[in-house]
Amino acid sequence: GSLTIVVAHHMYSMPPYPYLATDYGTQLSLFTHHMWIGGFLIVGAAAHATIFMVRDYDPTIRYNDILDRVLRHRDAIISHLNWVCIFLAQQK
Repeated sequence: GSLTIVVAHHMYSMPPYPYLATDYGTQLSLFTHHMWIGGFLIVGAAAHATIFMVRDYDPTIRYNDILDRVLRHRDAIISHLNWVCIFLAQQK
């Protein structure tokens, strides 16, 4: 998903074909197409991760792995992300 979004950006900012740079409709359509596909792939990955967390995740078996550590520190992570968003909103 993220790779598709990077491809969309690169195709828009650095057109791979010489005449694509002058055909703005086609260029914008390709960008929009790849952004939508990337968005759908990211949403699908999040849905599969959620299904895994609800159905298959057992914290007693998976003690102290990376997912367990992230889940134990989720409040601090969300708090720091909130401060980053507030800081970025203040910048002009």
